[in-house]
Amino acid sequence: MRGDELLQKLSGIDADLIEAADKMPERKRRSGPMTALIAIAACFVFAVSIAFMASNAQQIQITIDGTPIGVQPLVLADPVTFARIPRDNLITFTIPLEISVKNKTVITITSGTMQVFDEKTGNFLYEGDHFEADTDVTINWAVTTKPSDSRFEMTVDGLKAGYLLELMYNSGSSTWSIRTQK
Repeated sequence: MRGDELLQKLSGIDADLIEAADKMPERKRRSGPMTALIAIAACFVFAVSIAFMASNAQQIQITIDGTPIGVQPLVLADPVTFARIPRDNLITFTIPLEISVKNKTVITITSGTMQVFDEKTGNFLYEGDHFEADTDVTINWAVTTKPSDSRFEMTVDGLKAGYLLELMYNSGSSTWSIRTQK
C-alpha cells in the first residue's frame, strides 16, 4: 500500500466515530437506599468516635482543695500554714494533692516523700517516691529545702495523659506555687 492510498483510507473515517472517541464516557452515579445507608453509617461512626474521645479527654485531674492545677502557677496559701522552719534553717513544706485517675497511673517525685491515701476511704496506702495508682488518691507531698529559690517535680503518667508538676519556692516573696506541664 502506498502513502496516498493509506491517506485516502484514513481520511474516510466517519466524523461521528472521531467525536465519540474524543468524549469521556459518562460515569453512572450511584444513588438509592444503599448509598444513603452508607452515608448514615459513616456519620454515626464519626459521632461515636468524637463522643468516645471527649469522654476520655480528662483521664487525670489534679487539684488542691478542689482547685484545678493548670499551666499558670497557682500561688499556694500563706506559707506559715504549710511550712515549718526547724533549727537548722530548713523549710519543710507539705502540699495535699487530690489526683483523680481512670486507669493505671504512675506517680513519681524527684525530691521529698509522698504519703498516699485512698481518696474515698482515707486509708493509708504508701509512703515513698514512686506509686502506681488505679483509683483516686490524696497525696501529701513533703519537701525539705533551705529558704532559697527551689524547684521540685512530680510526674503523673497515665495511659492516655501525663503531667509534670512543678512545685516552686520563691525566696523573694516567701511563696510557694505549683503548676503543670503536659
